[in-house]
Amino acid sequence: MKISIVGITGYSGLELVKILNNHKKAELVSIHATKEVGRRLSEVYPYLTGVCDLEIEAFDAQKIMEKADLVFFATPSGVASSLAEEFVQAGFPIIDLSGDHRLPASIYEKWYKKSPAKEMILNKFTYALSEYTDVKDKNLLPILDVTRRRQNWS
Repeated sequence: MKISIVGITGYSGLELVKILNNHKKAELVSIHATKEVGRRLSEVYPYLTGVCDLEIEAFDAQKIMEKADLVFFATPSGVASSLAEEFVQAGFPIIDLSGDHRLPASIYEKWYKKSPAKEMILNKFTYALSEYTDVKDKNLLPILDVTRRRQNWS
């Protein structure tokens, strides 16, 4: 499966690169950020030399959909909700590692102190962990915070 990552220069994006590098069926085809555009990821983070030598690109939804089969959003809260709509409208598969599509609008606003994603977009996401939920036919997935639930943290 061909994969793109939006938000590559943050912690989640960098960890995702390492995870995908060890996945037999994953092929990372593009990486995107607002910082370091035009530089190779391994140039910015030398410990990734040989793991990911792709050039960091500016965000372009159309180019991502042309290259990839799936896009991960590894962005800070408030970013994915503003960038995901074009993918949602096209029925393009998304996995959102941020909190943007994880909570109902009223709860998101309370916790994040930001405006939530549009309700019509939120309603299309399935909030799930693939180990516990049948997600085979789902295109839009925010990631469940398992640690918080297991530890009973609020």
